[in-house]
Amino acid sequence: MRAFVSTILKLYRHRLWRCFLWCVLLVGSDCVLFAQENVVFAGAGAGAGAGNVTNLPGDDVRAGNPRISEVVLSPAIKHLEETFQSQGYAGAVEEVRSLISGLAEGSPDLDTAMFIEGVSLYRTGRHEEAQLPLNRHRVDFPLSRHARSAHYFAGSNLLKQSCWRAAGNVLDDFIYTHPKSVLMDYALYDRATVHLALNEHQACFSQAERIEVNFGNSAIIDRAVLLKGEVLKRTGEMARSEGAFIIAKNAAQRAGHVKVAAYALRKLIEVSGQQERWADSAAYYDTFFLNYPTSSQALAAAAAGLQPLSKLNRTMAGLNRLEDMIIAITTATIPRSLNAAFRVYGRYFSELHGPEELLKRYRDLSILTRGNEQLREALIIARLEVLETYFTGRDAEIDVFYDEIRCRFERGNLSTLMVMKVARHVAEYDPGEGVLWLSELIERPGVEGKDEAIVALAQIRAISGDPGQMNLAKSGFQSFLREYGSPKLEETALLGLARLSGKLEDWECARNSWENYLSHPEWMMAREEALQAMARMPELSKEPEIMSAGHQPDAVQQQVIAPILPNNGVSEIGGMLASRIERAEKLIHSGIKKEALEILGQVVMDGGRIRKPDEHITSIIRRAGILRENLKFELQAY
Repeated sequence: MRAFVSTILKLYRHRLWRCFLWCVLLVGSDCVLFAQENVVFAGAGAGAGAGNVTNLPGDDVRAGNPRISEVVLSPAIKHLEETFQSQGYAGAVEEVRSLISGLAEGSPDLDTAMFIEGVSLYRTGRHEEAQLPLNRHRVDFPLSRHARSAHYFAGSNLLKQSCWRAAGNVLDDFIYTHPKSVLMDYALYDRATVHLALNEHQACFSQAERIEVNFGNSAIIDRAVLLKGEVLKRTGEMARSEGAFIIAKNAAQRAGHVKVAAYALRKLIEVSGQQERWADSAAYYDTFFLNYPTSSQALAAAAAGLQPLSKLNRTMAGLNRLEDMIIAITTATIPRSLNAAFRVYGRYFSELHGPEELLKRYRDLSILTRGNEQLREALIIARLEVLETYFTGRDAEIDVFYDEIRCRFERGNLSTLMVMKVARHVAEYDPGEGVLWLSELIERPGVEGKDEAIVALAQIRAISGDPGQMNLAKSGFQSFLREYGSPKLEETALLGLARLSGKLEDWECARNSWENYLSHPEWMMAREEALQAMARMPELSKEPEIMSAGHQPDAVQQQVIAPILPNNGVSEIGGMLASRIERAEKLIHSGIKKEALEILGQVVMDGGRIRKPDEHITSIIRRAGILRENLKFELQAY
């Protein structure tokens, strides 16, 4: 009772602040959903997930280059190579880590071991661990016979981490530098996936078509057509989208790529339903469960089929199937789409029986699935969302619910979605605890939801009033914009950076951020505020030469770049970007590397906003990306 009363008091004491933060932090957690799902099929190592495509190590084997065994290698490294070639990737990682400390710098043994470590970590899904050896191999062994493969995997691995902008830069450089690579079809596919994640629909479509035209026999041709279908779906061309998904399904079935075929059929349920062809959509649904009832896409297909089934008076049949599938989920096969499936289930169940009955049903399902902690947690989230959606007057009950979660569950054992949900709630009345929850999530192995956590953490720190926390918030916003750039979070992050830079009186950063914000006519969240802020912006004095005799490292300031708008003169902007790279190089030579890294990141971000860059600007952006990756590796190494 005491805890309940305490919660009530907190609720009313922080009501106004709570409303403000809820609006700020409630950013859609389903951002770039298709692109994140599509990462399952992305990369040269996606063969196993797509069907019977062979998992090949890369250019060194596929291009007929000298095999590792033909080089003078120690017996231990030869054994490591055999483990790797047999696709024993987990074992290869263990072997490498027992050997690598004793290998001579620059030796063929170290070259081979570092490459195998990076790719093996990539294959086993340990993508954050994989980035360092892949980056190190690119820096330490630029002339290695594995150099092209390491270059590709470094970019593809960033894609696996949803670092869309960083991945795009590395993949662009690979495509430009190695036009004859036998990994080119995979590189183009990965680049197209990045374009899709950033809502660059035409670029995604063009890359997918390039694969079709130039790599007609590629093992990933069905996935390339999937991308075309998704672009057409997003741009409202539903009939053409349906045709593309049919082509992708047929191609996948011929190739024996079961997961791709099931994915395409699931998409057919959706696009036919969006055309209100309910009978056809239901037919696709029935075909799916006739052919792929145990597919990893089955739960999402069952959820997608509820709308057409409801139009054909088959709602209960669809709900029963979805419920049976939920009950049958095991701890080893928790699908990514589980929470989304609960939302769809809840919408149609509440339409039939009402939200109060829905809460009771979720409680019953919790009893039926006792022992499956992950499923139990998903049901708790589902119950919370019902309360928050349908029972807005029951805030005290919601608060008690959150307090119970915080007391009964270990934070480290909770899913990303649950941690994000609790962190948002806690931050409304205790920002310090919200920081702890989000920091744990960012430091956690794995990549799901990290971009959203970075932005949410920066938002909390930005309103703390503490200069140290505010500077951390600024770094967080900048890190997100440079590395991720997820479209549904980008406006929020740039707006946060602009406001915070003004509070910190960093007028160069504030001006640049507001100008970039205004360059997006589709952004309306704070357009009037941006115009007013620009009108009040103080005049900026000319920046002194950084290499003057009196220069001190802590006095380095950012250089200002003109607003990058769609119709700006690209030659003028190219000159500005080039001058900033020159400035960064001077800083590097002077040992001021962190400031140089920030400038190079800004060059990459600003260059990425140019709608139609010419060849000169593309080359500048590529150069900045390479310099930045190398510098980032150096800083990580120390």
